[in-house]
Amino acid sequence: MAAAVLGGLSVALWAHLLATGVGSVLAVLVDPWRIPTKRESVALLVVAVLTVVAFVIWYLAVNVLGADRAGVLIGVMPVAGLVVSVAMGAQELTVVALAGVAVVGIGCAVGLLRPSPRTPRTSPSHRSCAGSPAGTGAGSG
Repeated sequence: MAAAVLGGLSVALWAHLLATGVGSVLAVLVDPWRIPTKRESVALLVVAVLTVVAFVIWYLAVNVLGADRAGVLIGVMPVAGLVVSVAMGAQELTVVALAGVAVVGIGCAVGLLRPSPRTPRTSPSHRSCAGSPAGTGAGSG
């Protein structure tokens, strides 16, 4: 509901601002404050930008595919995590990781194969007035 009112970009922005505030408070309470290293700063920036892009793509996918089919795309998150960690040099690209990517890709493809039953939405007042002459249905008075 919030996404429909604010839009995908606004929801992503507010989620990031909230996460930044809460994360900052927790970081100060749990670990003494320190300036991030250059590598950590780049990683934080990359993750922030990719997360905003992912939020926007998610809301577009839900709008186009429907929530049931877009939910299958959650499987892409571990693949994105692998890409970022390999790009940042935090993890090596191994055969096991590539096999995991293949399994995730196959799972997403299988999950998206079934057509989604989309039915038009009608409000309750329209259904109760079906077939009645104008002005005699529910809500007229």
